[in-house]
Amino acid sequence: PEIKSWIDTVLYDSACDSQPLKDKFRDQLGIALEASLNPRRKKTVTENLPKGMKKLTAYGNLVCNA
Repeated sequence: PEIKSWIDTVLYDSACDSQPLKDKFRDQLGIALEASLNPRRKKTVTENLPKGMKKLTAYGNLVCNA
């Protein structure tokens, strides 16, 4: 297909995250199929952060020590 030349990654909903679907996109179209980040599955990061950072939430919000 024509889309193959300029699309290399497709982002889709994690609700339909399936390896057979990823394999089909890769094998037939040469496109990597990636599921979006589900913040409910992630935890707040509080360790090994640079100086001045208190925490990084699962939604990507940075909280400083101030």
